[in-house]
Amino acid sequence: MTDFPELSTDRLKLRRIQVDDIPLLVKYANSKKVSDYILNMPYPYQEFDAVFRISYVQQGFKANTRYVFAIVLKATAGFIGEISLHLDNQKNMAQLAYWIGEPLWNNGFVTEAIKAILKFGFERLNLDLIYATCEEDNIASIRVLQKNGMSKTGISGSVHQHTITRQEYKSTQ
Repeated sequence: MTDFPELSTDRLKLRRIQVDDIPLLVKYANSKKVSDYILNMPYPYQEFDAVFRISYVQQGFKANTRYVFAIVLKATAGFIGEISLHLDNQKNMAQLAYWIGEPLWNNGFVTEAIKAILKFGFERLNLDLIYATCEEDNIASIRVLQKNGMSKTGISGSVHQHTITRQEYKSTQ
């Protein structure tokens, strides 16, 4: 893929992260409750972290190793979080990761974004498997994975792994 894709749901647009997103990226990522669950997200989160993040995202797309989408509310065009697929091209699978700003929790936005990213992963990237990991005490995250047809397939310490295969995905459509 040469152009970064854009995905759309009823309330959301998933698009490339942009420099204009930096103020809201810093605002929402600068939360201890968010950073506690996100690997490699420092706290406090500052502007230089956001600039580095945008560079990391762009490099991953160019190398065909990751698709990191900004989650944007259609109603306001405002950045509210991220959702991504980190590709393992040799195994034709990807790890799903996501976060959303704490003031926007419990509105169904992550459930909606995951549905769109699973469709993208299976239908456009032709992946065989998508998985996500989360801490066992992150009940909300476990719930949104289950709502999207992902099943718990493993536990390592306090980390739970959830997966969905292309066949499982097709059977829910």
